Formats: sequence, C-alpha cells, structure tokens
Amino acid sequence: MPRPRPCLTCKRLTRNRRGRCDQCQPTTVQQGYGQAHKAERARIAALVNAGLARCARCGHWIHPRSSWDLDHVDGSRNTYIGVSHAKCNRTAPHRKRRPVPTTRREVTKK
Repeated sequence: MPRPRPCLTCKRLTRNRRGRCDQCQPTTVQQGYGQAHKAERARIAALVNAGLARCARCGHWIHPRSSWDLDHVDGSRNTYIGVSHAKCNRTAPHRKRRPVPTTRREVTKK
C-alpha cells in the first residue's frame, strides 16, 4: 500500500496513486473523455481487434489483446492522433515524441 501523500488540490492526506483525494479527482467527463470520446474509441476498437492498427507514438503494431488508448495531441484533449499502446501514451508526457519510422535503416558492423 502506498504511503500517504498530500492531495495536489486540497492538501489532505491520501493514499490515492493519482495524486488527488477521491473528492478532488475529476470525473472522466470533466477530463474530456465523454460520449464523443467513447464513441470514437468504440469505432476504432474494430480495427485494433482485427490487428490492423499501428501505435501513433512508436509505430509498432498493436496486438489485439494488448492495452491501448485513443491518444490525443499532447496538451489538447480535442485532437486525436490515433491509437497508441497504453504504455506509449501514458509515458508520453515524460519524454519527447519520436517520429514514426517510415523506412528501415541498414545497420552496418564496423
């Protein structure tokens, strides 16, 4: 169990890993993941489940049974960039986005 930390909003102690206590944590709709987001995710789920989707962040194929997110432009909840592995999307704020590889490079040994 995580140690208690102060809530980012009200400073009450909480063990919540999200950083905010249950009273201060915004709902998914308040975070920008309402009906429109859910409908778009459902539409794209068919492509992911068929194994036809590539990660918008790393460029690798997304396995149908793996965790994935409907990814959006960093800093904007209104513009989607496509599907991403859950790990790629959730670690994106901590690193710069690498461009999706378009061609394969030959590696030569010296």
